[in-house]
Amino acid sequence: MDCLLCTPKTVKLWMPPRQSRGDSYWSLVITANALISAGSLRAARDRLDEAARLARTLNLDPGYYEWLGAAYLRLGDTARARRALANLVARMIPTRKDHSIVYRLLAARIAASERPAREVVALLGSLTGTSGDAPRKSLFGSAYLALGHPDSALAQFTSARQEWNWGHEGQEEWVRLPLQVAHAAELIGHSTLAQAAYSDFLTAWKRADSTLPELHLARANLGRLQVRVRR
Repeated sequence: MDCLLCTPKTVKLWMPPRQSRGDSYWSLVITANALISAGSLRAARDRLDEAARLARTLNLDPGYYEWLGAAYLRLGDTARARRALANLVARMIPTRKDHSIVYRLLAARIAASERPAREVVALLGSLTGTSGDAPRKSLFGSAYLALGHPDSALAQFTSARQEWNWGHEGQEEWVRLPLQVAHAAELIGHSTLAQAAYSDFLTAWKRADSTLPELHLARANLGRLQVRVRR
C-alpha cells in the first residue's frame, strides 16, 4: 500500500490491530509519510523519531533505514537522514547487491538535497539495480532540471514510469512521477503530454483526500493548460 497520498486515518484502518515491533516500525514510517502529505509536519516528525527509537531495539534490514532516511528528507531534516544512513551502513553486508543499492540510493537522495546538480548526476551514475531504478531515474531527472536540461529530465521521468517497483521507495516515485513528467513536458512546450500526465495522476488518485496539495496542484495546472488550448 502506498500512503503518500493517503490520510493518517486510512493508514490506521489498513494496519493490523496487533502488530509485531517490526510492523509497528513500518506503520510509524507509513503514517509519517501520510502526515507529511497532509501538511502535519510536527506530528510526522514525532512518528519518525519514534520509529528511529524503535529501530534501535530491532535487527532491521538496511532497506528499512532507507525508508526512514527518505522520510526525514521529505521533512528537510538532512541530519537525521544522515543518521539513518549511518545505521544502514552499520547493518549492511557490502557484498550483498540489495544492501549496496539501498545505501547508494539514500546517499544519492541526501546528496541531491545538499550538492550541486552536476555532482548528483555523477553519483547517480554508479547506482544501478532493479529495486532502485525508478528512484534513481527520478533523482536523475530532478538533477537535469536543475541543470536546465528539461528534455533529458523528461526522458528520465518517462523511463521511470515504465518501471515496476516493489517497496516504499518504488511506490514513492510511482506517486510523484506523473507530476514530474508533466512539469518537464511543460518546460519544453509539450502541452498535450503534460495534460495527459496530469490526467493520469488525477485518475489514479481520484479517491484520495481532495485537500492534499499534490491533487490541488495537478487540477490547477491541468485547468490552466486546457484554458490555454481553448484560446
